[in-house]
Amino acid sequence: MMFSKIITLSLNPALDVTLWTETLMPDSDNIVQDERYDAAGKAVNVSRTLRYYDMDNLAIVLAGCHNLHRYEQQLRNERVHYRIITIEGYIRENISIVQPDRTVTRLLREGFYVEYEAVDEIQKVLTESVEAGSLVVISGSLPKGINSRIFKQICAHIHSLGAKIALDTSSLVQEDIYEIKPWAIKPNYAELCGIVGRKMVNWKEMVEIGRDMNAHGVEHCIISVGQEGLMYVGHDRAIRAEVPEIDVVSSVGAGDSALAGFIMSMQQGRDLENCVRMATAFGTAACLTDGTNPPARLATANILQQVKLREMDLA
Repeated sequence: MMFSKIITLSLNPALDVTLWTETLMPDSDNIVQDERYDAAGKAVNVSRTLRYYDMDNLAIVLAGCHNLHRYEQQLRNERVHYRIITIEGYIRENISIVQPDRTVTRLLREGFYVEYEAVDEIQKVLTESVEAGSLVVISGSLPKGINSRIFKQICAHIHSLGAKIALDTSSLVQEDIYEIKPWAIKPNYAELCGIVGRKMVNWKEMVEIGRDMNAHGVEHCIISVGQEGLMYVGHDRAIRAEVPEIDVVSSVGAGDSALAGFIMSMQQGRDLENCVRMATAFGTAACLTDGTNPPARLATANILQQVKLREMDLA
């Protein structure tokens, strides 16, 4: 076993609401034919996926108290072990409207404001929950009230407890990541472009950026590239994973599943190629589920056999 504990930290969770309609016409009534609610947010999605695959973990969630009941009920339904830090306000609701042709329109709402007293409570809960040898997964955008400076203080506290960090957020820039030195990062292509402040035109350039991250303390760079697959860059390996063509149902949460697949494989002691394959299969299979459901076991196993790995040149 690589980590003594796996913990996820969600600072800006979401209730993902998916609505299915026949039409979506402006200035008109549109009938909702079906709906589902998921207790989500990127870090919580990692916890849900790990739990679905029987890997124990603890989800620490900063949550607004005014709509907490429905969120907690969903976590209980999925047998997620969690600890809630309650503050004033509402958990934000992200609404996805799905039409018959699978066109998805998303409405992303803002959540609560985090007072500094809540940051003290986050540090306290981390101290009580994290032990030496733990992995803490921090994913998702930063809520109002937590800027990059405060976030880096939280990360420094986690490191002081002897834990490593896996990071997946679009709220930081390259210099922030250099300072945090996470064990792993998992951006998608667009998020990586935002982090480095420019677009990449080819796979070679992506490898170069990954190598620069490695040189500044990031052990594993896992970059999801939609239907083109996934790129892994480590200190002495760069691997491109190609995926089979699929009929995407929903790509929301696919990157979170990919990160969960990588962590699970690492925790099971699998070699690097298998970890990359599993991350790719988890992320791809997640696109075949509604809402932010974890990837189904059968779909994951089927896609896993079709993932093709290609070694990339580090020079």
